[in-house]
Amino acid sequence: MAGSAEDHAWWNEFIRSNEDQFGIRVPWADTAILFSPDNQLFELAPGGFPDLDRQPHIFGHWGWGTMMTDAHLPYRVLPDWKLDASHLSEFQTLIVPDAICLEDAACEAILQWTKSGGNLVATGMIGSRHGPERNFAERRNSPLNTSFKGSMHTGLSKLGKGAVRWSPDPLGMNYYLDIPGRSGMLGEMLQMLPVKRIIDASSAPVEAGLFLWRSRDGGNLFIDMVNFNVDLERDVMIPLTNIEMNLPSVATEGAKITTLSPDGTPPVIVSSDNGRMKILAPQLRHYACVKIVLKQT
Repeated sequence: MAGSAEDHAWWNEFIRSNEDQFGIRVPWADTAILFSPDNQLFELAPGGFPDLDRQPHIFGHWGWGTMMTDAHLPYRVLPDWKLDASHLSEFQTLIVPDAICLEDAACEAILQWTKSGGNLVATGMIGSRHGPERNFAERRNSPLNTSFKGSMHTGLSKLGKGAVRWSPDPLGMNYYLDIPGRSGMLGEMLQMLPVKRIIDASSAPVEAGLFLWRSRDGGNLFIDMVNFNVDLERDVMIPLTNIEMNLPSVATEGAKITTLSPDGTPPVIVSSDNGRMKILAPQLRHYACVKIVLKQT
């Protein structure tokens, strides 16, 4: 197992002693990345995957997820069986990586969600085949591709009240496979996403993992900060310093901010920048949580 018995005891004691502070939390994100077992099944042949090292959809899913983590942008995974109006309404942005197989109902749900104001980010020939209900048969006209028409070119196009950003290239798979080239691809993929985001931590190092949560009633927000800066040769953690982040949609006035950490980490410094909550974490050794108790109205 990772770490020692002492490490586990140290961590579990921290969790136990702060259980009431954390409470029950749910992910806080306005972006979803599609995960489609149907597309994995389509790529599978009787003898296995024709090319085990190039699986466009699942590698695309992992690549987009890795990019979002590297860019400190929260996301949730949306499986293909939840591609309906109810689940899509929870998000402002949907990333569809090389999902050429989609059921009719899923295509229609994505189309209507986009027209109603959603931001669709897609790569590859999205929905060009049916799902398993029709044995992945090729569509003569994809409902999505037909509706996008002029939108199906690299860049941004409007569709109803929403927007479509599309690329023919498997950007997610490329990001997943080409580890040395990720820094050069990050900017291109970020340009596919809307400018308005829950959190802006673009200056924070890649080694700082930032993850957002909220309480079920929405009264408490949490920013988990995890140090990924590990020296593998020496098996030690290298502390990170001065991690900055902005929360554009969170009002500072009346909010109570607490820093929870097993490391004795100094509390974060909070200020207001043009109405946005600006947070500075002076130091991060292993883990720290910024708890934001919003002013109750």
